[in-house]
Amino acid sequence: MRRGWLRRGLQIWRLGDPILTPVESAVEPTGRSASSHGRILIVDDEDAILFSMKEYFTGRGFEVDCAQEMEEAESFLATARYDAAIVDLRLTGTNGIEGLEIVECIKERCPITRILLLTAYGSPEIETEARTRGIDAFLQKPMPLSSVERIVYEILGSQA
Repeated sequence: MRRGWLRRGLQIWRLGDPILTPVESAVEPTGRSASSHGRILIVDDEDAILFSMKEYFTGRGFEVDCAQEMEEAESFLATARYDAAIVDLRLTGTNGIEGLEIVECIKERCPITRILLLTAYGSPEIETEARTRGIDAFLQKPMPLSSVERIVYEILGSQA
C-alpha cells in the first residue's frame, strides 16, 4: 500500500492501511500553511469589497476566507485559525455594530489573531470600544488596498 499525504479542502489525510485517516488540521499551529504568508478572514457585507480584498490578498500569498454575516464568520472560526481578520463594523442596517460582536468571537476562539476593524462610520467612541474589545487597528473606509496591506503586515509584525 502506498503511504504519504493527501490534502482535501481544509484537511490533510494520511494515506495508510487500508483507508484514508484524517490528520488534525491542514493549518499549522501558527495558523499558517507552509505555502502562504498567513491566513486572513475578511468579514464585510459588500460583495465588491470581499471580492477585491480576496483577490488582492490572495495575489500577495495569503490564504483568504470571506464572510458576509456573523454566522458565516463563526462557521469559519470554528474550523480554522487565522493570523489576521479584517472586519467591517456594520453588516446590517444603518446602526449595526455586528463587527464588534465578531471581534469578541475572534478573541474567544483564537486570541492570537490580529484584528483590523474597517468602517465608513467610525467615531472616537466606536474606536475606543473596539480597542477595549481587542482590535489592533482601526481604519476608515475608503482605504486603498495597499494601505490595508501595509497595516496587516504591521499588525502581523512582518514586512510588506
